[in-house]
Amino acid sequence: MSKQFIHSKLFNFIVYLKFWELKLESKYSKKHMNTVRNRKIKKLIRSALKHELYQKKFKEAGLNPDMISNEEDLKLLPVLTKSEYRDMINAALEDSENKKKYRYSHKDHTSGSTGIPLHTCLTPVEYATVVAQRLYLLNKNGYRLFRDSSMDMSSPVHKGTRRAKSLLQRFGLLKKYYVSTMDSPQTIINAINESKPTEITAGKSIMHSVLQYASDNNLDIYPVKFISNTAEPMDDSSAALIEKFFGSDALIDCYASIEAGIIANTMCGNRHKFHLNQSHYIYSIKSTDGETADNGELFITNLFLHQFPMINYKQGDYVESIVDKSGTRYITKVKGRNDDYILTKDGKQFSFHSLFAFLPKCSFIEQYRVIQEDYDNLRLLLVMRKSNKVDKNIVEKDFTEKLNLYLQGAEMTYHFEWIDEIPIDKNGKIRVLISNL
Repeated sequence: MSKQFIHSKLFNFIVYLKFWELKLESKYSKKHMNTVRNRKIKKLIRSALKHELYQKKFKEAGLNPDMISNEEDLKLLPVLTKSEYRDMINAALEDSENKKKYRYSHKDHTSGSTGIPLHTCLTPVEYATVVAQRLYLLNKNGYRLFRDSSMDMSSPVHKGTRRAKSLLQRFGLLKKYYVSTMDSPQTIINAINESKPTEITAGKSIMHSVLQYASDNNLDIYPVKFISNTAEPMDDSSAALIEKFFGSDALIDCYASIEAGIIANTMCGNRHKFHLNQSHYIYSIKSTDGETADNGELFITNLFLHQFPMINYKQGDYVESIVDKSGTRYITKVKGRNDDYILTKDGKQFSFHSLFAFLPKCSFIEQYRVIQEDYDNLRLLLVMRKSNKVDKNIVEKDFTEKLNLYLQGAEMTYHFEWIDEIPIDKNGKIRVLISNL
């Protein structure tokens, strides 16, 4: 019986252990917190040395792992790129001998903002920590863990509204509902009004499209108390819609990613001050010349990922930050990806989620970009993995069928272009959805 199997069965219990661990660490003095972080760094180094990638990085930097005792030492290790992290995980998951090893791990993938989705593989304990992050954040803002209810509309998976039914939830505690990002705005609004959740977890694209639909059609939405963002921070127009329907204190904005968890967050009523999660991350902001700065590119070290460690990870975002009088640093702005919508003649909007439902899952596609030229034509730029020899005609037929399914009512013609590489945007990412309208 594997350790991961046991942990998977005790998942909810571990979530609450991690939740109370966060509560406890928030009360530590700065000196005691540094001691705890240094202990976590030592454990992280031991995990990293199990991977050939990190063995090479230590050798490249001429660093003795035994001599690393604090975060300043750790920052001497070479930068970890997204492609390196992706390759490390893919190599492990593609090894047939490892199938049993990762059987009970939580697997997910990013949207592919760099053009190539990054698949993740977290142990039950690591994933429980990610869940505990969100519960802790909600609780800090007044959410009552056992008495209040939540609705998750952050994934395209849960087609149709459903309610989670664990043992506690059957008794009316920890109530949670799911809707899919692929559901229509009207279906989602109906689900909110019927379930009456205290909190909604959603990304800015789906939240904007639902609230814009409600605004355009003069629809009422149940007055949810908290709107918790799941990924890149809300833009001004999305935040304005949230304030219109739920008030100025509803939004809990997050700067998060699938691979790293909640990197920073705001508190209700102040969406321009992102608190850094000192319990789980080490942060480094560097200017274009590689020097530490208030504004620049963000690098993080994740202190709770041990199965596939993340040390000096190039997050791929540029941030602006300030330091207050007490010496505490806050992020004030995140310059990340900003995708457009697919628009139809009658005003319907289809966000990136319509593509996220199937494009990142195609193992034979290396990179992709979708461009809407006008109301009648959609252009798909595709890069085939070099190791794959799939018939492109079959791929195009399959994609056409899926696009017709997900973009019902769009009535567009799809044009496929197979290219060698998609150019990187100025912010270091790739806009995967562009509207030229």
